[in-house]
Amino acid sequence: MWQWYARYHPSMPVSKVFQFASHNKISKEVLAAYDAPYPSKKYKDGARAFPSLIPSSPSDPGVDRMNKARKVLSNWKKPALILFSDKDRVMSGLEEFFYKLIPTANNQPRITIQDAGHFLQEEKGEEIANHIKTFIIQSLQNSSNQNN
Repeated sequence: MWQWYARYHPSMPVSKVFQFASHNKISKEVLAAYDAPYPSKKYKDGARAFPSLIPSSPSDPGVDRMNKARKVLSNWKKPALILFSDKDRVMSGLEEFFYKLIPTANNQPRITIQDAGHFLQEEKGEEIANHIKTFIIQSLQNSSNQNN
């Protein structure tokens, strides 16, 4: 449905899509910033095309790239941090897929960002930045310890 909507909506309402995928109310100023690159529908081809890049059937273009990414991630040896939110309408439930797929992700604490939707950078930016900072510091310390 999302791919159909993006392709056929007469003027792809970027900020409305952004708000829909968010759990919290996003300010008018922030929503306006997301609309700013698209002053009219003639600028929205990229926004319209993006959903179609995600394969929804085995015969869709891009399946080969997704399979290649899956293979790389399943053999990942470097630290990996997975952050999902508890109110994501877009990717809800896929965190387990990534924990099973990426072996090193299970070496990290399982973190669920509370009261946030799909766009964590807007709803919980400071919180996720702190998790990423901690992850980087710990990864560097672990790497340094292994090299000593």
